Amino acid sequence: MNLFRNSSLQRKQMLIIMLTSTVALLLACVGFGVYEAITFRSQMTRHLTTVAEMVGNNSTAALKFDDAPGAKEVLSALRAESNITAAWLCLTNGSVFAVYSRDGQAAGPAPSETMEENAKFEADHLMLVRPVMSNRERVGTVCLKSDLQQLSGRYRDYFAIVGLLLAASSLVALVLSSRLQRIISGPILHLVQTAQTVARQNNYSVRAMKGQDDELGALIDGFNGMLDQIQKRDAELQSARQGLEKRVEARTAELEQSLSLLNATLESTADGILVVDSNRKVRSYNQKFLAMWKLSAEVVSTEDDGALLDTKVYRLKDPESFLSKARELSLNPDAESRDILEFKDGSIWERYSQPQRIGGRCVGRVWSFRDITAQRQAEEALRKSDERFQFVARATNDAVWDWDMTNNSF
Repeated sequence: MNLFRNSSLQRKQMLIIMLTSTVALLLACVGFGVYEAITFRSQMTRHLTTVAEMVGNNSTAALKFDDAPGAKEVLSALRAESNITAAWLCLTNGSVFAVYSRDGQAAGPAPSETMEENAKFEADHLMLVRPVMSNRERVGTVCLKSDLQQLSGRYRDYFAIVGLLLAASSLVALVLSSRLQRIISGPILHLVQTAQTVARQNNYSVRAMKGQDDELGALIDGFNGMLDQIQKRDAELQSARQGLEKRVEARTAELEQSLSLLNATLESTADGILVVDSNRKVRSYNQKFLAMWKLSAEVVSTEDDGALLDTKVYRLKDPESFLSKARELSLNPDAESRDILEFKDGSIWERYSQPQRIGGRCVGRVWSFRDITAQRQAEEALRKSDERFQFVARATNDAVWDWDMTNNSF
């Protein structure tokens, strides 16, 4: 089957045609051979029966009068039949009365079934037994043994003829199939070449040529119709792709502008900004955040916010409160938070945290850190100045005039 599976269409057609014609002719020859064998065996049996009857008729007198020499003379006439190798003329009791041998050698014993009329084909000979009748009375039996050389010769001749016929028919089938198969394979091969051209060049404007109005013509029409649809859809796809590319370019430009504006906004603010996702992985930050926490961009890009800030909590006066607040917010991602961080070096920061939402769903958190050390120091200085003023006022017991600039009165 691999021969048919991997062969070309032309070779498959030629092999199928030749195989079909050869098998059909071989079956016909086998049928004629069987018929010839049966017919020849029947003819051979009839001919041998006729010879046995002639021998029986000529040996009737010899059997009646016990004339053995006369019987041998009758059997000697069988030399004219070259296929008869031996003959026996037997009495009614089964004993041999006269014998004939074609080669002049001993003919051997007579067949055991001398009293039964039959014709039996053996491997290399035919044994025929016929009674000798006289006035409707059986006076003896004729046994003839014939070789099958004529049948073997007939078989050899027949096989030679069959071989010549098969060779001649195969040659004729090869010539005819090589020419006639083009009627079918030609349009199919043209269709295959067209399909290969379309696939290789991506050129859907190529069309197959229709040469006949049959099933192959309908196949070519269907193939061309398919190419028409593909070409139309390809043009629509190209147009849609160009439009999509333009929209993508416009959206990309808008996104780049938005990102640029966002980055500029993040970098322009005085607060340190850190953006993390729902898994606490760092997604964005500004340079102010790096400067405030004294971090590098490489470290920020590879750590989450917990591991990132845990390494800096030693700077705080109350690191446990810092970490506790972070754990509380991680358990409640929708909560907002605002607290004050006091550092050991006297710095005071304001920390603000707000969840980041997209479509109403929390996707991360934004941390904002503002250094309010100067503001707190100014407030403390103002508080101390006011206290000194109050102390001086009480010590002098002088009246303190409060000039109201708005009402222009004391």
